[in-house]
Amino acid sequence: MHYKIDQRTEVSFGLNFNLAAVEDQKVHRSLMSRYFNAKGIGIMVVSTLALLLLPLVLPPLPPPPVLVLFVPVLLLALLLYFAFLPSKVPTLEINSGNDP
Repeated sequence: MHYKIDQRTEVSFGLNFNLAAVEDQKVHRSLMSRYFNAKGIGIMVVSTLALLLLPLVLPPLPPPPVLVLFVPVLLLALLLYFAFLPSKVPTLEINSGNDP
C-alpha cells in the first residue's frame, strides 16, 4: 500500500518517509566530503589507534609535580570568574515612540 500525501511526504506501510530529509542528507554528505578526504580520515584513524595502543606499550610515567596538577583547577577558576563577571556594556533605554 502506498499513499502520496503531498510532494514531500509519502506514507508507505504506516512509515513516514520525508523526501526533504533525504535531500538534506545528500547535501550534508557532500559537505562532509568537502572537509574530510581520505588523507584526513587516515590521520584521524592513526591518531586514534596511537592514543589507544601507546599507553599499553609504553612504561608508566611518574606523577607530575603538585603545582602542575593545579593548572586545570586554576583554569577552571579563571573561566568561572570571567563567566560571572558583570558586563561592561552600557544599558540603553529603548523608547517605543508613544511616550510623550
